[in-house]
Amino acid sequence: MDCPGGCPSFSVSRALTQPGADVDPILVDGFLVVDDDGTVLLCDAVADTLTGGCAGERLLFDGQGALELLAGAEWSEELQLLGTVHLEP
Repeated sequence: MDCPGGCPSFSVSRALTQPGADVDPILVDGFLVVDDDGTVLLCDAVADTLTGGCAGERLLFDGQGALELLAGAEWSEELQLLGTVHLEP
């Protein structure tokens, strides 16, 4: 992805409504959070810094290496991920 001057990034809530995000990869800002059932989500925010959990909109993270990125933690610092956004029918 070549973006002269830097690539724009989007919050999770904005990525959900971004035209073409299901075809062309976009940069999404958020926090990786492991849900109670072990599902990894990309969230707009972390609900509570003591107990974790998602706050705001969320995307199911279906990428390789999520658990390596988390290194045993239940949530990450804010990060940027490049990918496509697929909405469930």
